[in-house]
Amino acid sequence: MKVVLYTAIIGNRDHLWSVAPGAMDGTPHVCFSDMPRRQLGLWTVAEPHSHPSILPGTYDISAPPAWDVRIVEPAWEPRRTARHYKCMPHLYFPDADVWIWVDGNVRMLIPSLVAIGHWLKHDLATFNHPDRVCVYDEVKACIKYKKDKPATLNAQAAVYRKAGMPEKWGLAGTRVVIRRNTPLTLRLNEMWWAEVENRSDRDQVSFPYVCRKLGLRWDKLAGWAGNPGDPNFLYIKHQGGIKPLAARYPAPIKGGDGGLEYQEFLYAKTLELNAQLVYEVGVRGGVSTKKILQALDITDGRLISCDIKDCRVSKSPRWTFVKCNATDFPAHLSGEAAMIYLDADHSYEAVRRDTILLWPFLKVGGELILDDTGTFPLGPGRVISELRAMGINATSVPIANGFGVIRKEEGDPEELYAYSGL
Repeated sequence: MKVVLYTAIIGNRDHLWSVAPGAMDGTPHVCFSDMPRRQLGLWTVAEPHSHPSILPGTYDISAPPAWDVRIVEPAWEPRRTARHYKCMPHLYFPDADVWIWVDGNVRMLIPSLVAIGHWLKHDLATFNHPDRVCVYDEVKACIKYKKDKPATLNAQAAVYRKAGMPEKWGLAGTRVVIRRNTPLTLRLNEMWWAEVENRSDRDQVSFPYVCRKLGLRWDKLAGWAGNPGDPNFLYIKHQGGIKPLAARYPAPIKGGDGGLEYQEFLYAKTLELNAQLVYEVGVRGGVSTKKILQALDITDGRLISCDIKDCRVSKSPRWTFVKCNATDFPAHLSGEAAMIYLDADHSYEAVRRDTILLWPFLKVGGELILDDTGTFPLGPGRVISELRAMGINATSVPIANGFGVIRKEEGDPEELYAYSGL
């Protein structure tokens, strides 16, 4: 059975909280996001018989990456964009047998397969709402708490009454939704999204209406993702005070090349990988060097850089500079790095050569990052395309001038000597 657990975080309302250790069973975790995000929070069990929680004081500490963060361009305002992904998993995971949605501020504490075995008896499972059983009461609550415009919600309620939607038919709490990939749930997805897109974006208002039209009743998930001490789900309050993206990072490095997006990407990547060791080829004005060092101050890591010119741009004790070219750099390296950043000669021959030379110094789970894939599509861009064709996990990230991210997976060749420019 192919299962995917997914969420969407658009805008600055929530952090991307890390995956609870007890929930890791090999199920892919995917987050749709409009920006690169650090995976935050370290987990603990305070007492032998208590349930996991995020350790206070670690809300801004990077955790080992477990989420596959997929950068998307919002097509609607942030909340409606997130609801699009919530409603329409079949567009993004068509081969999955089961989809598990969790709101951005909810984490499963148990393995996905256990949850499916416990609660998914038919095609659909979610919570019963803990406070209400009527869609019209939900409309009133949304108006009271200013969740949407009263005119929009009242008009939607009027449509539902005219269509015969009874009072107290049932109300779901859709912080977690588990669905089988069946023709009936595909209709549910499409109809649910049509309501969310064209009426209020309060998906709990439209969900029971669509279920009733299709003759669907949901299986009930135990508890509620909001109850303190719930053994299956952790709810974290929305982080309404999250600063805008530019304010969440240290001040930009001044001088040299590199815009704000470029700097934020390198900073976030270093934290995401929880890098203890980073190698860098190409220093020039030192923008990338200084930005990586800022992140290494948090991860308590080291950076070793090389350049053909004497580029002593920092006095950080975490930094070692070697004046040499890329081909001589491996002689100065010891240990496998979590991240290797390559921004030197952008010709195809040089990028290909340097990638081959540095690959053995990248640890499994680490990432080799090529800069300027968009500016030089026939250099680093071509290398990314060729590695992807070989089955290597190589992707292009359309940020700044373009980055190529090559992730070393278990089972990848230790050497890339077989790589001969396909």
